[in-house]
Amino acid sequence: MSNIARCFRELADWGYLELLEERNGGRKGGGVERVYRSICRAYFDTPTWENLPRPLREEISQFFIDSYLVQVSEAISAGTFDADLSRHLSWKPLQLDRLAWTKIGEALDEVLAWLPQLEFDSIHRIQDVDELIPTVAGLTCFRAAKQQAAPS
Repeated sequence: MSNIARCFRELADWGYLELLEERNGGRKGGGVERVYRSICRAYFDTPTWENLPRPLREEISQFFIDSYLVQVSEAISAGTFDADLSRHLSWKPLQLDRLAWTKIGEALDEVLAWLPQLEFDSIHRIQDVDELIPTVAGLTCFRAAKQQAAPS
C-alpha cells in the first residue's frame, strides 16, 4: 500500500495528478485517504505506444473508443451533434501500402499536436467564454477487420 501511495504522490509531484481531498481515518491510528484526479489527458506518442505489450494496447484502445463513443452518444442525445452545419463526420475505407499507412499516422499526429494550440488561440481570441463551442475532435486510422475489395 505504501508503494501505491508513493506512486500517486510522485504522479502529483510530476503534474499528472492533483490532490482533491484528504479524509482522516475513522478510527484511532487510521490512515489518511487521499483522493486524486488526473489533470492530463492520456497521450501515447508512437515510440511509447510501440513499447507497450499488445494486450495493454488493446485494453487502452477499448477504453479510448468507449469514452469517445460516450461523447458521441451524449451529443446525439443532447441534439448538439448535428446542431452546427459545419461539423465534420467522415470515414473512407482504403487499400494502402506501408508508406501510405505511415504517412496517414504522421499527418494525424500533426493534427493532434496542433489541437492544443488551436484551443489556446481560441480562448485568447474570444471576449466571452460562452461563445466557445464545446468540441470533440476524433482522429482515427486503423486496420479494417476484414480485407476490402481493391478499388478498380
